[in-house]
Amino acid sequence: MKISIIIPVRNDRRIVNTIKGILLQKNIRDFEIIVVDASNGSLDDVKKMFENKIRWVKYKNINNARKRTTVAQINLGVEKAKGDFIVYIDADCIPATDWLYELTKPLIYENEYFVGGAVKSLNKKTHRDEQWDNLTKHKYVNCCANMNSAVRRELLEKVGKYDAIKFNYGWDVDYCWRAINAGYRIKYVPTAVIYHDWGSAKSELKRSYRYGEARARLYKKHPDKIKDILSEDPMAILYPLIILSLSIIMVFPYYSLIFPILILNNLNRGNPFIIVLSHFAYGIGVIKGAATLVR
Repeated sequence: MKISIIIPVRNDRRIVNTIKGILLQKNIRDFEIIVVDASNGSLDDVKKMFENKIRWVKYKNINNARKRTTVAQINLGVEKAKGDFIVYIDADCIPATDWLYELTKPLIYENEYFVGGAVKSLNKKTHRDEQWDNLTKHKYVNCCANMNSAVRRELLEKVGKYDAIKFNYGWDVDYCWRAINAGYRIKYVPTAVIYHDWGSAKSELKRSYRYGEARARLYKKHPDKIKDILSEDPMAILYPLIILSLSIIMVFPYYSLIFPILILNNLNRGNPFIIVLSHFAYGIGVIKGAATLVR
């Protein structure tokens, strides 16, 4: 039984360390690496560096039709894959040496169909690590990050491709929900670890905004999930409400105290100022996404 590892990339030279990390994997050898490259030649030297060890697939963004091509790249990678098990990792991630074995073990030996691993910050710990720390008490989860996940081919044949039409962000959440609706479970494997560079504070704010914008589309496509917003995604309600009610400050100045309160509430989570700003960016994204959908 063979494993296909798919890496979408676009002008990101950090993929060198990703590929090196995969080639150093322990306890498992029968796998292929498929890089789906939308870089228009800027990574050709990297392709040559690993010429005999990976399959390099060129993705053509015809007439620059897409601003972000990751979803379409992954779908193309799946089409090219020969494995019985499909593994996903991003080009800015570095896997632990036992990552692939730990991630695929439930698929190969435990008859699982969908598995997600842990994502840890590459350098110092950030608030993003909490998401995966909080999952360690769960055997099965409602969602996992595509950048560290694996599925049986049978699941792909039943659930279909990733939705590259409705989503630039949030498509992995959509796929998780579709898989669950099709009767599958997502097993969480905390021992399958990759390290991810989350980038600068500016990158974090952009990412949060785009996640928020995608949430609105997700809830439109999956209205059955709306009932779970307060328990599963309270930020999608709390921060849009705070943003939309900011005009209250004009008549009730004490409302502005909500900002230091939010910062104090996040004091034990790394950089509380950036965390609160990212939550506001997420809230703005939710509002923008919802407004776009009702036009």
